[in-house]
Amino acid sequence: MNTLINNLGLILGAIGLTGGGGLLGVYLDRKKRKGEVQQIEGNALKTMQEAYTKFTEDSNKKFEYLQSEMAHLKKENIEQRKDIRDLHKDNRSLHNQVTALSNENGELKASIKALENENKRYKQRLKNEVNSKKK
Repeated sequence: MNTLINNLGLILGAIGLTGGGGLLGVYLDRKKRKGEVQQIEGNALKTMQEAYTKFTEDSNKKFEYLQSEMAHLKKENIEQRKDIRDLHKDNRSLHNQVTALSNENGELKASIKALENENKRYKQRLKNEVNSKKK
């Protein structure tokens, strides 16, 4: 039956050449072409809809992944900020310790210098005493 309908234009065209049914053949041929165009348009629309659906699904998956990644990065960022605050606190503490040790070092150097001077005085005094006993 489909073969008859598909070839109806040709059949009617042949009838038209013999003198009858020419207009009917042209009309049916146009109908057939219009049906083919509608089928092609329908297939194109279906293909576009499938492509859009796939694109939407892929986009949603990517969006969900990016949301998950962003949440992970925010959590990591919060942890790193806490670590930085702790490091700043430790840095201040170490700086204070270095300052205290530097001050203590200065005091010890001054004490050593004073002891060296005192030692020189004692050596000189001892030397003088030894020289005075020899005379």
